Amino acid sequence: MAVTRLQWVSLPLEPRRLSAPQGHRLTLAGRGPTGPIDTTTATALAAEIAERELADTALEQALAGKAAASHDHNGVYDPAGTAAALTAAEAEAREAADAGLEQALDGKAPTGHGHSVGDVTGLQTALDGKQAALGYTPENSANRNAANGYAGLDGSGKVPSTLLPAYVDDVLESDNFASLPVTGETGKIYVTLDDNKSWRWGGSAYAEISASPGSTDAVAEGVTNLYFTAARVRAALLTGLAAGANAAIAATDTLLTALANLQAQIAAKQNALGYTAENAANRAAANGYAPLGADSRLPVANAPLINMPLPYLLQPFSTLKGAANVNATGAAALMVVGRLYFARLVLSAPMMLSELGLRVSTAGAAGTKARLGIYHAQADGLPGALLVDAGEVPTDSIAYVSVTINETLAAGTVYWLVAIFDGTPTVAGFNNHASQGPFLGFDAASTSNIGRVGFYRVRTYGALDASEAGNSASYTATAVAMPLVYFDVP
Repeated sequence: MAVTRLQWVSLPLEPRRLSAPQGHRLTLAGRGPTGPIDTTTATALAAEIAERELADTALEQALAGKAAASHDHNGVYDPAGTAAALTAAEAEAREAADAGLEQALDGKAPTGHGHSVGDVTGLQTALDGKQAALGYTPENSANRNAANGYAGLDGSGKVPSTLLPAYVDDVLESDNFASLPVTGETGKIYVTLDDNKSWRWGGSAYAEISASPGSTDAVAEGVTNLYFTAARVRAALLTGLAAGANAAIAATDTLLTALANLQAQIAAKQNALGYTAENAANRAAANGYAPLGADSRLPVANAPLINMPLPYLLQPFSTLKGAANVNATGAAALMVVGRLYFARLVLSAPMMLSELGLRVSTAGAAGTKARLGIYHAQADGLPGALLVDAGEVPTDSIAYVSVTINETLAAGTVYWLVAIFDGTPTVAGFNNHASQGPFLGFDAASTSNIGRVGFYRVRTYGALDASEAGNSASYTATAVAMPLVYFDVP
């Protein structure tokens, strides 16, 4: 590196006056260019003059002792210019020193420069022997198994017993309770070998350490956590039971879910009928049941046989309503005023009667009528107590006439159908004579009135008597015309 030779010039510096000479003073005249100076202006000028004087003084102090603008360094630095000039020998010696300095500086590196790892001998080898960064705070091995340090593991990977707290493995054995130390140690377990019980020191006395009971039989039942028993299960409330689904019970169902689903299945089934259901296949079949027709009545084909004279069986009077059917069955029978006509009726099965009626084929006088009814039979078979006085029906026009009743007649029991007229109409009837045949074991030649199908007795027209008992002597069973008293079922 080349060094520029310094030239010393022994020239004194001479201060330059930038304004007035040092130590000068400015005074203010009493007038300006155009007239007298006012007080404000004079004060401002005085302040400016003072500031400039301070600036001049500072500049003089800075320039004092400085070299001249043009100088060299061949002589002694002498700002005041009082030193003597260098001799030729001194100047030569200084030049030789400058040359040596230049040679020394030429072999040096610049102030700012760098080096690679290879430029430094042994640096790479030293770096290769170093450990990489751990990434954690290492434990000082000097603290292994030391107080406030860390526990090391033995060859089996366990903490040595010497490092465990006293209560972990400090177990002392004694022959019996009496041989235990008078004063025990906290944290130790004492075992008495005679009864195999364990004890701990409580500070003033030994306290037994309870062993496992072995089974719940040795543990008394508490108040809250009760033991499971079958009786308690049966008495447990089904709290939380809700409506279930109509689905089969699954093995994964809870008890409440299973019961809810079972209840839903039961609810989906048909309720109990309360009676024995009839198979529809038995409708109108033998040993089955009889259907009702569209008119809510029993069809003739399914009606039971009735033990009575033939005219009663020809057809039910419900099919004979209307004048067109009058006289379709039975002979014409002229009725006589003041006769109470009796016709025997025996049913082979119980039957409810809903109507009693007559068929008028020749009308009686205007306003004439007939009264109909039924009597029970006495023990001798003759009419007895009144069952029903059905009331009156008109007989003054040709028509089927009837009156409503609601009576159930028993099977195998003798009843008497009765009719009495207050006029003389002609009605459908039959003749009570020997050709009708015997009845209930009496032959046609029998003189007993019971041997006949019907008879009459004379009485005044009106309401029926409550009983016919005692009137048998008044009955006439000769061959006379008898009215057909028809009945119907619901």
